[in-house]
Amino acid sequence: MDINQLKKFGTMKTYKRAEVLFRAGDSNECLYMVLSGGISLREKIGDNFKTEILRSGKFFGELSMILNIPITQTCIIEENETVILSIPASRLEGYMDADKGFCLRVMKNMGSRIRELVGENEKLQIELRKHLPASDDIQLGKSPESEEPITEEKEEPPIEVVKPVIVPAKVSLEMPNALKNLMGLGMVPPNHGIYESRQWSDATKAISPKTITCPVCDEKFVATYMSKSRLGVGKTMPDMRKIYTDIDPIYFDVYSCHHCGYSNYTSDFMKIEKPGIEHLKTVLPRIGKLPLDFEEDIFNINYIFLKLYLTIFCNVEIRCNAVAVPKTWMRLSWLYEDMGESILSEFSTKEAYNQYSNAYYNTKTFSGESEVELMLLMGEIALKLGDEKNAANHFLTALQNLGINNLQRSKAEDRMYELRHKKDEAGGQQQNEAMD
Repeated sequence: MDINQLKKFGTMKTYKRAEVLFRAGDSNECLYMVLSGGISLREKIGDNFKTEILRSGKFFGELSMILNIPITQTCIIEENETVILSIPASRLEGYMDADKGFCLRVMKNMGSRIRELVGENEKLQIELRKHLPASDDIQLGKSPESEEPITEEKEEPPIEVVKPVIVPAKVSLEMPNALKNLMGLGMVPPNHGIYESRQWSDATKAISPKTITCPVCDEKFVATYMSKSRLGVGKTMPDMRKIYTDIDPIYFDVYSCHHCGYSNYTSDFMKIEKPGIEHLKTVLPRIGKLPLDFEEDIFNINYIFLKLYLTIFCNVEIRCNAVAVPKTWMRLSWLYEDMGESILSEFSTKEAYNQYSNAYYNTKTFSGESEVELMLLMGEIALKLGDEKNAANHFLTALQNLGINNLQRSKAEDRMYELRHKKDEAGGQQQNEAMD
């Protein structure tokens, strides 16, 4: 392969570290080659992310270019002064006709990539099969002869209502119809239950009523405004949840219009633009009417769940804030944890992690300190899920970011030290067991 000859068919460009060449889902009409420096290709596989580092002489992007399919990876520049050669498909054909060796190299690279994708797909199907009943095996390629006998379905255990922790609030233990409708739309897990509420004795000093005009339906409603400056912070948990001594702010993070159902975070509620307003007017009627006492019963935990799921619904529909959906799933995981719902809490934590990953790799929202903060958060969430490998990758990415501040660096270094120490201890224990 003659690099100098190949350069005549493409365009060379120099990039700075942390620049994004392309993102997963983008269309592609070029083959790329690293002439100097290095890049990373990050790809989501199931619930995990795979990172591949390519340096001088390596090329990429050929599969999506030749097959005319969207790119499945996000390409991030890893070194300053990295030089990338991009060759359009229309011009590449002429060079491949003249250099058969290069053509063969591209074909081998494509073959390796396809084998890798097939292998990952098989792993995902095997993992999925573990969580499906035997009757679903046929859909995953299992022959009818190997199908396991159908066993009689066991009756689901009754939902256990969690006991109130502080002062019981007045509440009828009945799931709101709007929440049932969201469940029917697949927005709420089917095993979500109904829960007893609780109230804080000192809540009144931090909250007050506030009249708001809904930007979607133009109707006025009374929301509860909370002043965080009047709350006493107890501590911050590893997953960034702040524990307050007086009341949980999650109960009042969201405004919900009980006329039309539009819900969003207090800071974003009025920021919706006209196209989003018109779209929500067409989709919100699917949710149905909200409960009559929706405004008054502010400590009803079932209404808090409804508000948060409505916030996810609205933000999925209008797509205006990249972090609103994962942030809401994280709050749901905390509330489910409070209710003793460990399975739903883990489910919500995974959703938060996946949505944060999607926001990071598929949008251009983050840079500098905000990117570092997200990496630290994703590292903590990965640790909560028991995924130490991905957690280490996130903390390392944070440390490599030029925009990191001293406090963030200290947090990331502490976590990396803990992970290395744990790994060393595990290695020593395995060595001792082998010697025994």
